[in-house]
Amino acid sequence: PWVLNNEKYTWFSRSAWSMLAITMYCMTIKNKKSINILIPGYFCNESTIPLKKSNAKIVYYPVHKDGSPDIDYCRKISKVNKPDIFLHVHYFGKYINVDNSLLFARDFDTLLVEDCAHMLLPNKIHGFKGDFIFFSPHKFLPIPDGAILLFNSHGPNTLDIDRFNFLESVGNNNIKHEYRSAPYYWLFKRVIQKLGISPINNNINSDVKSLKNKGYSISKPKMSNLAKIMLRNIIDGIYFEESERYQKIDIWRKYLIKKNIILNTKAIVLDIENPYQAVIQFNSQHSANKAKQLLSKFKIPVSTWPDLPESLDQEIYKEDINNYNTRLFLPIHSSISEEKIKNYFN
Repeated sequence: PWVLNNEKYTWFSRSAWSMLAITMYCMTIKNKKSINILIPGYFCNESTIPLKKSNAKIVYYPVHKDGSPDIDYCRKISKVNKPDIFLHVHYFGKYINVDNSLLFARDFDTLLVEDCAHMLLPNKIHGFKGDFIFFSPHKFLPIPDGAILLFNSHGPNTLDIDRFNFLESVGNNNIKHEYRSAPYYWLFKRVIQKLGISPINNNINSDVKSLKNKGYSISKPKMSNLAKIMLRNIIDGIYFEESERYQKIDIWRKYLIKKNIILNTKAIVLDIENPYQAVIQFNSQHSANKAKQLLSKFKIPVSTWPDLPESLDQEIYKEDINNYNTRLFLPIHSSISEEKIKNYFN
C-alpha cells in the first residue's frame, strides 16, 4: 500500500535508520566525508541521534504554524551552508504541501526527503515529490518494528541506487542496539496487555531494563523477522485501521467537550486526513498546561511532542516552540476503545 508508482524500496526497523542510510548514500554520490542536512526545528531530537553520530552537520530551519517550512529562511541560511539534504516533514498525518520544498531542492541541487513517519498511508492525490520517502508502519500497526524507505525516480534528482546497499551502509556504526530479543519482549507485553494485566509488573520491566546499557539505544537496522510475519498477517486490514483512527478522534472530541476540557474558544481537536494521534491545539501555553494537569488527574495517557532540539533561538524558532507549548496528544491506536476512553472520565 505504500508503493504508488512502482517505486523501489527497502525495509528498516526504524525510520531513523532510513535517514542515516540516505545520509550515507549522499556522502557516497557526492564524494564527501561530511554533509549538511536541513531539518525543521519542530522535530524529535532523539530521532537525530544516529545522524549526529555520522559526519553529518544538522542545520535547523523554522516552520510556520501549519508546519510548512519557512523557505525564505532556508534560502537565506543556505547561502552560507549549502545543504546536501532537505527534510520535509508531514506532521501527525497531515499532508504539508511540498511544492516550495521541491523548488528549493532544485535550486540548491539538494536531495529532497519526505518524512511520512506520521502517516499510515501515502496521500494518493498529491503523490510523492521527494527523492526519498519514508514511512513508519510500526508507529500505527501492532508490530514491534518496521519502516519502509522508498526511492522516487521522478524526484528532483536522478538517483543511482542500484549499486548502493542502503541496509549495509548503516551496518557499521557505534550506536547501541537493543537486544535481539526486543521484538519478542514487545510481543510479550502485547499479550499481557490483551489479557488485561496492566501495568506490567514493575519487576519484569526492571529485569529487562537491567539488560540494556544506559543511554540511547535503537533496534538493529534490519526489520525483524517477527515484524515481517506479523505485518503480512495484518496488511489486508490496514485501511480499516485508518478509518478506525478517524472514529477515535471523534470519540475523544465528544468526551473532551462533554467534560469541558476543551472549549472552542480555547482549544480544538484538529481534523487530520491521515491521523497519527489526536492533536489538541490550544490558544495559549497556559491553557495547554491546565488541560494537561486535568487529563493527568483522569490518568489519561496525554503527551507532548517533540523533544525539541537544544538551544533553539526563541525568536527565529518562535512557531516551532509555540507549537510545542500549545499542543497535547492523545492515543488513537487499536487498543484504545470507546469504552476505555469513556472509563477514563468516570
